[in-house]
Amino acid sequence: MTDPSRGAGGHDASARCTLLARVNVKAQAMLNGAAWLRERFGDADLARVLSACSPAVRERVKTGNAIAWHPAAELDEFLTTIERTLGRGDGKLAEAAGAAAARVNLRRMGLRIAFFLARPEFIMRRVAGVWRQYNDAGEMRVLEFANGRMVAELVGVVTPSWACCASISG
Repeated sequence: MTDPSRGAGGHDASARCTLLARVNVKAQAMLNGAAWLRERFGDADLARVLSACSPAVRERVKTGNAIAWHPAAELDEFLTTIERTLGRGDGKLAEAAGAAAARVNLRRMGLRIAFFLARPEFIMRRVAGVWRQYNDAGEMRVLEFANGRMVAELVGVVTPSWACCASISG
């Protein structure tokens, strides 16, 4: 995990956000992350995180529609602020928020059972295949899957942020 104040490759965070502004993601990830944050840390800590975010992020969490597109930079800002405010900056909270958001997407018991019974490699290749349902740019490719460990790459996303990568690995 790279330093949260720097982008991938040591780039300045403001440059990272400029690049991320070109990519849009579904608001579902941020809304599910906010719900997880409220459940795990409480309303006071959610309010603390949001108060450190831009007005655009605060408004998105307050009134956002899960299926609406919004700039990936807002999700990055939200995850980075969670790390800076409540975490150690190591990406662990971004990972947990990403995992919680994915679990919400598997609410139906039938889906959970199917995913539990299916081969892990099949599941992860399917997850990579639905990348474009939640992101309007790029592609996720599974390069390797062995012994429960997956190596994937994002293609067509210029300098993904450390927080984005952490939330995906969750």
